[in-house]
Amino acid sequence: MRTNLFTKGLAFAAAVAAMMSCSKENEKEKEPQFPAVQEVEIAAGESKELTFTAESDWKLTIDKTTWCMFDDKGVETAQVAGEAGDVTVKVKIGDAGLGFEAEVAKIDMTMGEKTQTVFQITRSPKERVVKMYISTDYGQTYKKADKLELTTGEWGSANYLAFGIVATYDWKLAELPEELNMSVDYRYVDAFSGKADSVDFKAAVLEIKEGKEPYEFSKKIKITDMDGNNPVEFPITYTGLADDFMEFKPNVTSTYNGNVEFTADGFSYDKSGFDPVLSDKKTSELSVKSKNMKYSVHVMEMKDGALAAMPAGSWLTTADDGKGTITFSVTANTDAARTAYVAVLPEAKEKSFDITKVMDGESFSADYASYAFKVIQKGVEKTEGFEAYWGRTLAPLNIVPIKDDAQYGPMLEFMKPSQICAGSADSNTYVLTIKKSDVAGGLVIAPKGFPADYSPLGAEAGSNLFRFDKGANWDSKNVEASTTWKTKLSAITILPAQFSVANLGSVVWIQFYKTAEEKTADQASATLVVKLQ
Repeated sequence: MRTNLFTKGLAFAAAVAAMMSCSKENEKEKEPQFPAVQEVEIAAGESKELTFTAESDWKLTIDKTTWCMFDDKGVETAQVAGEAGDVTVKVKIGDAGLGFEAEVAKIDMTMGEKTQTVFQITRSPKERVVKMYISTDYGQTYKKADKLELTTGEWGSANYLAFGIVATYDWKLAELPEELNMSVDYRYVDAFSGKADSVDFKAAVLEIKEGKEPYEFSKKIKITDMDGNNPVEFPITYTGLADDFMEFKPNVTSTYNGNVEFTADGFSYDKSGFDPVLSDKKTSELSVKSKNMKYSVHVMEMKDGALAAMPAGSWLTTADDGKGTITFSVTANTDAARTAYVAVLPEAKEKSFDITKVMDGESFSADYASYAFKVIQKGVEKTEGFEAYWGRTLAPLNIVPIKDDAQYGPMLEFMKPSQICAGSADSNTYVLTIKKSDVAGGLVIAPKGFPADYSPLGAEAGSNLFRFDKGANWDSKNVEASTTWKTKLSAITILPAQFSVANLGSVVWIQFYKTAEEKTADQASATLVVKLQ
């Protein structure tokens, strides 16, 4: 009996254990099976339907509700729930806090007591966009552009270009070609920047720097964020000066105050102002500009009625530094005025240069008028004789060549003026006869044809450029330096005291010297014989 009871007890216990084991298995079988995780990318402002299968009642929740929400029949909510089966839910993505980096939101599903992530929603980042707008009509209108192009205008000089930037982020101009100046609101600036999404941009104006106008280039400008990252480049090109453009400073091709000019002594005239001004330089500099500073210089002279290349070693010397500065100088001219013809041609015109077509009669032809000019050197005037008058009357006096004088004329058959009075000018000696009764103030005497800087009275004793000969009672102390009232010639004025009764009947040979060297050599350039009766 005991044995049976014990055996039955063991059987019951085994049955209970088996029942408990089955219960645990069933519990394991009832744990929910979650859908596999889905990764979805959605841009801000867009919605998307998400599908999944749930084996039991479920609930979905979102962790980034500032920009990711469920759209439940038009109502935005952070969670939705439903029954087992095939399910479709709608997710809406907002732009709150949208940046330039992707962000991830998680959607968790709860079934029973379990919760698990079933969706990872990636919000697409904000796109970095940079747009450029340009204006070529002084800022009146702008148009979208992908590049910047600087050109030359009607007169060949460089144009300016205005541009503005619109970007989806705060930006700055990080790189600008060195050939350009930039201005904002009419002031030159080194920096240019703007705020994100600003459509009311300020324009920056680009212009070619002084001295850079001739040279074409192809470069770029660079836009970055404020930290210097995320660069965007726009091509920028400049055509350089026009192929046929040539600029002269001063404008020697002008019809007024044009050409390069020198005195007979080789001093240049300054042509930078409205009127030419005699300078103290014996060189004349000319600045030129052409495309890429490629040009050629042709120096010509008139020979047998036609232009020909001027040979080296001529009276005109031309030096070109190859960088736009041409320097002219001349030798002293003791003869008549002389002219050289110069053509400075841009590279594009050099190919068709024809020396026979430079001139059209006395003027430059239409094809060369913008590129050619004259270099003119004045000559020494061969004017002889004297201008003389009494200071009070200003009436000109009768001065005759020595050959026409009754006293000295016949002597010239046997001797020269320099043999009558040593040092006299053989080809430029004149005679003036005056009476005591003619005296009306000082006697003004000026030799004709002397240099403009001639000064008869020197600053120091013995430096006079005139001398009395054969006149024992004539004294240079009775002489003042003067200028003829009408012609502005350098003159001497012999004071009335010189014409005293004591000097009546005297004759004086007055020697005039252009230079101190002439005086030292005792060789006058002009001689006036004064006979006081």
